[in-house]
Amino acid sequence: SPRITDPDYLDWMEDTCNDMRVDLLLTLLVDDLLQLESRRTSLLEVGCRLVGAPIGSIEVSRDKLAVGRVCEENGLLYPKTWSEKQARSQQQFPWPLIAKPRFGRGSRGIRYLENKASLASMLYCLDAAAVRETYIFQEFIEGQEFGFDIVNDLDGCYRAVLARRKIAMRGGETDIAETLDPTEYSSLAKDLSRALQHQGVMDVDAIEHKGRMFVLDLNIRFGGGYGFSHLSG
Repeated sequence: SPRITDPDYLDWMEDTCNDMRVDLLLTLLVDDLLQLESRRTSLLEVGCRLVGAPIGSIEVSRDKLAVGRVCEENGLLYPKTWSEKQARSQQQFPWPLIAKPRFGRGSRGIRYLENKASLASMLYCLDAAAVRETYIFQEFIEGQEFGFDIVNDLDGCYRAVLARRKIAMRGGETDIAETLDPTEYSSLAKDLSRALQHQGVMDVDAIEHKGRMFVLDLNIRFGGGYGFSHLSG
């Protein structure tokens, strides 16, 4: 396969699906999915159905500021979040803060900021960086972390949610977890399903604080925690 950044990649994928008579196509990479969605119609013409989502939904899932807006629009809880620009002008924060790359993946680049001095130091380092990422700044929420697999059918309609309580993490992925009866989480799952209208599985990270569930992250793909749901049956 060519790399997904190769100009010939999409033509190669379409030709391969045609030659190999592929019926169903899915990817574990969101950046890949963004490209493949542009060929959804032509893939269908060669008999291949893409498991994906509206392009706007994929773009939302990659942007932590946009995820916050979607949660607010749908009555879901999301940590208080500030953009870099807002962080530079904001006078008061609920310390500590968590700094995250706005378009980051996993736990890469996350920083724990204890006070105003640590925020100022980080902003200074961002300004001085030759190559830099855009960051967001969130209130730190302490509590029990959860993972959800929200399952839609191939028409983007809600079908089920699979739930797990996270016990241990490693490298940004769930290492040990306990699968749960998902019934009490179905309302949150249905709201996100309706908002994003994805197909197949959407991986969701959340945290429960004082009996309230906060959404942390969305990934329109199979996530690292899916194996727990699969193994539990």
